[in-house]
Amino acid sequence: MLRQLDAQGVCFDAAFWAMDPENGSWRLHLATPSLWESGSMELYRKVDEVLTELDFGIRFWIGMVTIEDMSSEIVRALVSALGAAASVDGTRLDNAPIAGTRIPACLVYRVTRQQPLGPRGNRATSSPTHRNKPKAKHSVAA
Repeated sequence: MLRQLDAQGVCFDAAFWAMDPENGSWRLHLATPSLWESGSMELYRKVDEVLTELDFGIRFWIGMVTIEDMSSEIVRALVSALGAAASVDGTRLDNAPIAGTRIPACLVYRVTRQQPLGPRGNRATSSPTHRNKPKAKHSVAA
């Protein structure tokens, strides 16, 4: 999904799944510094088009996506901890305190646009909760 968005010129600098500690659900966070320039509704529309095209069905739909600015607390924490790494694709953080922010669970694809999506991203399924289920037709990183 991220590769397809990148190819269409809809590039997100940060992409990661994060668990909501209050209800245990996972959300795909996509962050861009141009959120205010592009407009969140337009970005959601483009992401939804790619999701529809990839046909994830109910396993992964636009309601599981959060599009945010690079200045959000969790994004800033991840960039401060992982932004200098050559690649973070597939990095899993569990109950990690980073830069004063507690990250209950997180699966990171990238936190800067320069970080490539590697082989782990190719195997990523629709969300971290689907790890033990049959392989998805498409990956989030595809």
